[in-house]
Amino acid sequence: WQAELPNLLNPDERYFWRVRARNIKGVWSGWSRVHSFVPHGPGMVMNVKIKRKGRSHILVWSANANGNRPVAYRVHGSMETGGFSASRKNLLAVVTEAEFPLKGAKKGMSYRVVALDANGVVSTPSEFVQL
Repeated sequence: WQAELPNLLNPDERYFWRVRARNIKGVWSGWSRVHSFVPHGPGMVMNVKIKRKGRSHILVWSANANGNRPVAYRVHGSMETGGFSASRKNLLAVVTEAEFPLKGAKKGMSYRVVALDANGVVSTPSEFVQL
């Protein structure tokens, strides 16, 4: 099984699963034993905000204390209000600090931030903020 969306599960939280099979005649087997796993990665960034800095704006956020420590952040932006997914096509930058200058940003632009740990594991995208 693979999660429908990347990083759908919370880091350092135990998840349980079991399975059963159905044959061609539609008859179900008994359930398997219960298994568990704990995914490891950075937690979703928190407190994403747009602040005024002089004549321009800056995007700021906080690392999540849960999960692995982030070593970098991917900043995504789109003119789609809120409903956009963080993807390669809307990646604006990869930064190591918890801030990103919004030089020349347009009113109505939305932003999301994704944390990246030392193993290359990414977090769930943040909630969006809009300029």
